[in-house]
Amino acid sequence: MKVLKSIEGGVTRIIADVPYIAVYDFDIETTVWKRMGVEGSAFVTANDDHKGKKKEDVSKHSFIVLNKKGQWDMLRRID
Repeated sequence: MKVLKSIEGGVTRIIADVPYIAVYDFDIETTVWKRMGVEGSAFVTANDDHKGKKKEDVSKHSFIVLNKKGQWDMLRRID
């Protein structure tokens, strides 16, 4: 939980987790899936209301991948 909070400060609980995933991007023009270089454990989290933050920076849920293949983790906010 501490690692997840370092990525998304408002994490209050883990809703779901997956031991290992690889993230791909689909190129519509070439109709080819390309690996994005993001692989690792994935989590869907519930977040608090981030009091004092701008509305666009607030989300009730997040999708987080702890990237084992690179320096940056993946964070997608879910409204």
